[in-house]
Amino acid sequence: MKSSSKPANLLLAASLTALAACSTPPEPPAVSTRTVTTTTKTVTTTTSKPLVSTSTADTAKPAPTKSDFDTIQGTWKGVEVGGSEDTAVLTISGHDLECRGANPNDWYKGTFTLREDTTPRQCVLAITGCAAPDYIGKTCLAIYQIADGTLTMAGNEPGNPNPPPAFGAEGARTFKFKLR
Repeated sequence: MKSSSKPANLLLAASLTALAACSTPPEPPAVSTRTVTTTTKTVTTTTSKPLVSTSTADTAKPAPTKSDFDTIQGTWKGVEVGGSEDTAVLTISGHDLECRGANPNDWYKGTFTLREDTTPRQCVLAITGCAAPDYIGKTCLAIYQIADGTLTMAGNEPGNPNPPPAFGAEGARTFKFKLR
């Protein structure tokens, strides 16, 4: 059985890239020649121009976009869509998540992972604590969207192996949160 290590593969790729960069001869500078002829003599001027632009417009890089994981960190306040107008609080720190509804007996704690490559995007929550003991140890699949500073999440009952197909789907609870 062949064993593969991502760090070793990354190190190998970086070494090969560095080796190739070191063994490639530099390109000669671009040269332009201009000949001017006057009635008394001919003058030829040769100038070298750098191949790399030093313009800040060419070297400016766009700001990196934050991942969804980084964006959702913090404490969010919101409401359940179609539920009471009382406030729910969602706290996310690293991979830990805690959600407390308006009812003191409506709370969940767990660890989560995001699936940013799905449509709609998904959150997989492994429940480690809950007011309903039957849900502890189960997985809750949810979909989420981040738009205009609002985090919208819709989740099925813990233990259901499928995420909701869409926001507002029958049987799913949907929440809208704003970052505090």
